[in-house]
This record gives sequence, structure tokens and C-alpha cells, in this order.
Amino acid sequence: MDKKKDSNFCIEELGFYRIAVSSLKISLADVDSNLKLHLQEIKKAEKDGANLILFPQLSITGASLGSVFKQFILIEKAFAAVRLIADKTKQFSILSVVGLPFLYRERLYTCSAVISSGKLIALVPHLPSKFLCSIFSNFEDAPCLIPLCGENIPFGKEFKFIVNCKDSCGLNKGFSFSFDSSSFADFILNPLAEPSKPLGSSGMRQEYKTLSAVKKSAIAFANCGMGESVSDYVFAGECGIFENGKELEFTSFAKEFYISSDIDTEFLKGQKLSSKLSKTSDSDWEILIEKEQSNTKKTLNYHVQKNPFLPDCDELHKKFIYKNFFSELIFFQSYALARRLQFIGCSKCLVGISGGLDSSLALLASAYALKLLNIDFKNIYAVTMPGFGTTEKTKTNASALAKTLGCTLLEIPIEKAMVQHFSDIGQDIDNHDIAYENAQARERTQILMDKANQIGGIMVGSGDLSESALGWMTYGGDQMSMYEVNSSIPKTLLKDCILAFADNKIFFEDEKKNSAFFELLSNIINTPVSPELLPPENGEISQKTEDIIGPYELHDFFIYHAIGNGFSPKKVYFLALEAFKDSSYSKAEILKWLNLFYKRFFSQQFKRSCSPEGASVTGFSLSPRGEWLMPSEISAKIWLTELEFLPKIM
Repeated sequence: MDKKKDSNFCIEELGFYRIAVSSLKISLADVDSNLKLHLQEIKKAEKDGANLILFPQLSITGASLGSVFKQFILIEKAFAAVRLIADKTKQFSILSVVGLPFLYRERLYTCSAVISSGKLIALVPHLPSKFLCSIFSNFEDAPCLIPLCGENIPFGKEFKFIVNCKDSCGLNKGFSFSFDSSSFADFILNPLAEPSKPLGSSGMRQEYKTLSAVKKSAIAFANCGMGESVSDYVFAGECGIFENGKELEFTSFAKEFYISSDIDTEFLKGQKLSSKLSKTSDSDWEILIEKEQSNTKKTLNYHVQKNPFLPDCDELHKKFIYKNFFSELIFFQSYALARRLQFIGCSKCLVGISGGLDSSLALLASAYALKLLNIDFKNIYAVTMPGFGTTEKTKTNASALAKTLGCTLLEIPIEKAMVQHFSDIGQDIDNHDIAYENAQARERTQILMDKANQIGGIMVGSGDLSESALGWMTYGGDQMSMYEVNSSIPKTLLKDCILAFADNKIFFEDEKKNSAFFELLSNIINTPVSPELLPPENGEISQKTEDIIGPYELHDFFIYHAIGNGFSPKKVYFLALEAFKDSSYSKAEILKWLNLFYKRFFSQQFKRSCSPEGASVTGFSLSPRGEWLMPSEISAKIWLTELEFLPKIM
């Protein structure tokens, strides 16, 4: 991490726990050699800061021994090796999961031994794979306690392990894990002994990616690899770590069969809470493991996206996935408007256009909606309302877009009306205060509402998610409309949404026309974000929103993590430092804008409480009708107090 962005945060305190997965180059039946390899790998993982390391099934002996597994000397040697691993790692803080054959009541099982602080915590039998089922049995009984090493050791499949890590304040934090795929633990561990086949690793990756998304959990698996017999099978040593539908790490047929990644357990708990997943399938057998929280300062081993509203995908597939993402997004918002028009029996839309991002997307979505309904675009009334702050560039862009689409273009200047209104209320026209600005926004809304009534249409609003979160809108002005098409779209997605209409040739199949359309849209998205309420300077926009309230890329990041994930200010700040470590933002700047974000978010709820309807097309909404419920009188004290404390620990 860039030293400029380095901080004194303990990542475990923020809910990040590190899991390591290893597939060793074992020697078949050479338990002593395999023991040394396990100890080396556990030591490596401990040094790496891992909280848990997972090995494949039968890792202490090898999985391809066939009938040799019935040799008692091998079974006894394997268990003795597990006891030695426990003894030699008792000073370590890491949990180790080691595979071994285990004999219980005249039946042989392929088990994982859970080891912590010098103790054998539990033995977990697994369902044997097809090539092992002639040797090993499937344990189908209820969990039980068996006497081993002078203690009663839990033995069974359906355990949930709770790892409590006490922090400096004595509060219990930590994580949970299980080997049961039906569990709702933070981590689901799956040690494997599966022969590999062509494209098999692709299937594994997709399977575990999907399962982690369904379970809102992290899943780690380790398969047997180098050192196994090739008499009948090949083992590729596949190892993977997944979190809530996202692949964090994967390796197969690699020189290095060790991978590790941090898991955001706080994020996973929040996902489970939001989705209201039932916990009825979790086992009644919970095994508590007490640990001291590590004070070791670790560099985060976890990718934090700058724009978390975008799909998190690899570079190879990014172009394809992003195109599909924005194609569907603009379709959904346009379909929602089309459905509303169809339901109320209305065939006309009215959109106030300024040449900026929000109104341009609202106009494009309105045109797409009418296209879906086979209605002429002349039924879209695009109204430009030049005022004191309008520049020639934005006015030209607004008019050009409406003409290109074939809308009915209207120009209704507001200067005369505003001069009269200021005279009526006693407002000095040279006093550019909040009344001067907001009066213009309300005048425009009045014109649009009345004109919509006049033509028998609906006024389509252009407010977006970022403006709603920050309250960057005039109450009773641009805060109000008859339907809000951008309400769930953050500012940082607007440019790509606009370009998607050209990328997907929504309106023009002809290459030449579509190319000219793309050029026009590119010109629009390169215009600075501004409400254009203050007079221009030398013909240029004088009022740039991001100079006043801060960069939207930071605010959208804050919205996603502070509101969407419910993270604390401390964690949001830490993640922002990580995501923007290569940017020009200093720690002080990020903290400054985060402070402003919390102040504005909590103080502006009254505007969101009466916001117009608009479909959530991103899966994120601040609608008062169920998506975000909050009283307007709420105190932000505990959030702002934590922010005040942050400079002291930096």
C-alpha cells in the first residue's frame, strides 16, 4: 500500500479474516515426509497472517492408496501425525484443517481434523468420492463424542465452528465455519479428493461461485494434486476461494499450490441479514473456539473496487460483461417507464432537458420506452428552460439530442418569470443566495408539471441516486416529478448508461447515423456536472457541483458501503483508502468528503421521504416505500463522533 494512504487499522477489527488453501506435493504413504510438508505450509500461512488453512482430503497420507488404506499401521501413523501437528503448532494462532483416514466402529472414514492451539478440536467425516467409495464409508449417524487422547472429541458432519476473537475492548468478534454446504456459516470448507478431467476446473469454479452467491458465504476448497498416483487418475490440485458469487483466488496445475485471501465477514453477515436467509438448517452442534484477536498489522489481501456499483469481473471478460450490464440497465429503466405509461393509459412524456447527464439519460430512457410501446417520438416533449446560469454549450447539446431523436422540442425561457418572482418576494437579483438558486429550480418544475397537464402527459424526472443520498436537489423543485427513471442509478454510472444507447444501436441501425449519435452523446458526457443556477463566467459553467460537495466517485463509494452494506465510518474510510490508494486523493481529502457525506445524508432524509416513484434497476434504492426507511429527525452523532476519532489513529 502507498505509504501516503497507509493507516493503523487492524483488518480483523473491521471484519476481515484470512483463509489459506493448500494442495501439497505429497509422497504416497510417507506420512513423516508429508507431516514436514504440512508443518512448513502451516508455518507459511501463519507468517502470511492467515486465520485458517485448509488441506485436501487425506492430505497426510495421499488419496490414491487404494487397499493400502486398510493397513492399520497407516491409519495409526496418520492419526499420530495429526497429534504431532497439533503439538508443534500450539504456539500458532492459525486453525489447521488436515485430511486423514480414521477408523471408527469398524468403519473407515475420510476425515478432516480441525486443529487449534495445540488441540484436536473435532474430526469431520466426508462423503467419499466415487473412486474412494469402495474403501471409505459415508457417516450417516448423528454427531457424537468419541474418547481420543484422554478427551472427548466431537465426531460428525454437521458441526458449526464459532471462532471468537476478543478485541482490545473485550468485545467478541470473529467468524464461523462449517463443512456442511447447507450451513449458514461465514466460511464453508470443502476438502476434496476428486480425479480431474478436461474442463472440470471450470465446472468447479462455476459451481462454487454459484453456491457462495446462494449461501451468502465464503467457500474454500482444496483438491488433491501433485504426488498422487497416475495409475488410473490425474489430480490437478485445484484450490479456490469464493465470496458471495465472486471468485477471489483460484489455482490449478500450478507450480504454487498455495493461495490465500481475506474474507469480509461483516459484509457476508450483512448480506444474510438483508436477504433474511433462514438459519433452520444450521446444526445444533456449535463448537466454540476462543482466540485472541491478532494485533498484527496486515496489508489487506482483498480487491476493493473503486466503483462497487459495477460488476466485479476479470479484465478478460470485462468488456463483454459491462456491455451486457448497461444494456440490461437501460432496458429495465425504459421498460419500467413504458409499463407505467401503459398502465395509466398515457402516450406522452415531458422531460426538462439541460444538456447535462441526468436529463439526457431521462430523455433517452423516455424515447426507448416509447419505442417499446411503438409510439412516435413526437409524443416526447423535450423542454429546454434557459435561465441565468445556462451556457450555450449545454443548451446546444440539449436541443441537438432532442432533434436527433425526433422529439417535440420546446424552449421556455425563465428569466422574465424569475425577475417578476424576485420582485414579488423582495429578492435582490444580485444576491445569489439559496433563495436565488432554489427559486429557479421550482420555477422549472412548475412549468414542467403544468405543461404535462396541458398536453395530457406525465413529467419524467431526472434525479439520480447520488443526488438523493446527498440531498443535492431543491425541495419542491427538481426533487419532484411524476415518475423518476434515474432514481436508483448513481452518478458514476450515468455516462456509461448514456453511451449504451449508441453502443447497442437502440435508435439507429445505420452505422453513419449511429456514429454521429455517439459523438453527440460523448460531447454531452464530457460536460461538467452543474445545476447551472449561477451566471456563467466568460461563457463557461461557473458552478461545478463536485467543487462544492466533492467527487461523485467518492460519494458513490460511500453510498454503497455506508448505506448499502451498513459498514461503520471507520471501515468505509479504510476501504476508501484501499480503493483509491493510486488516486490523487489524500487521506485528509477522503475524510473531509466522508464527513460531508454523513452530515448531508442524515440531514436530508425529509427530501427522500416524499420522493416520487421510480423502479430500482440497480438493486439499490433509497425509496421511502420499503427500500430505505429512516425518520427525518435522526441524530448522526455516533457516526460523526467516530469520524472525529479517526485522525487520532492515522
